[in-house]
Amino acid sequence: MVMLCNSCIDSTIQHQYRHTNNGTWFRNDTLTYELPAAKTEGLYSIDTELRMPVPCQYKRIWIIREISLLAPLAYRKDTICIDTEESGIFSERKGMTVRCYSHKDTTLFLKEGQKGSLKLYHAMSREELTQITDIGIRIRSIR
Repeated sequence: MVMLCNSCIDSTIQHQYRHTNNGTWFRNDTLTYELPAAKTEGLYSIDTELRMPVPCQYKRIWIIREISLLAPLAYRKDTICIDTEESGIFSERKGMTVRCYSHKDTTLFLKEGQKGSLKLYHAMSREELTQITDIGIRIRSIR
């Protein structure tokens, strides 16, 4: 019998969500995630993810992402777009069907031991975005 260990083949080093206040993401709500120290020097992918009920009322959601790194100091600010017309991943959460949308294609080179923080806030014309229950990040080693 062959058994595979998920953590042995999974390159994810961090996957974390922050909940919004009653399913509403306000423009002044800056979500901060601490980035763990890189175990090895190399290229890492950073995905930004949103969870929301089906169907989604937004076609695209624009987000500002700021990455601040230490030792050596580095700063990066991106405007990203999550296209909700693309197929998301369906899942069940607390008896409700939600869809998870993701923005990929962002890479970052980290030195061994380098850590920092990542901040997210929305850049939409509306002050508040409803029906967004969770905002998350996933960081993976690309090797």
